[in-house]
This record gives sequence, C-alpha cells and structure tokens, in this order.
Amino acid sequence: MIIKGFAKIKKLNLYNKKIIIKNVNEKNLKIFRSMPGYVHTIFNVGTSKIIGIVWANEKFDLNKPDTISYYD
Repeated sequence: MIIKGFAKIKKLNLYNKKIIIKNVNEKNLKIFRSMPGYVHTIFNVGTSKIIGIVWANEKFDLNKPDTISYYD
C-alpha cells in the first residue's frame, strides 16, 4: 500500500503475458496484491519519494525462494 506519494503498479502475468496497470497514491489508499504467477513493478510517477507498506503472509525461505528478478 502506498501511503505517501504517487505510484504506478505494473503486474505482468507470466503465463499469458497480460499486463495490468494501476495508479495508486496517498489520496486514494488501496491495497494491491502480488499473486503467484505475476511479476510486479512499482514506478514512482510523482515529484517526491514514495513510501509504502509491504507485508507477507508467510516467512521467506532462503532455501526455497519464491522471489525472482524478471525483466520484460
């Protein structure tokens, strides 16, 4: 959730390559989710820094990471 600033969230479905773009900002607080099979990128589209809150529903496992770098 972006709590300060203005950002664009791009989600890419790795299976069908469908792209979803959402604009989020401090004036319209919204939670966005990163789902399995999707890559997300956060772009700062404002004039100041963005501040966000990130949380996970499970502990990160270094031996079995589910986080990947992906460049489209």
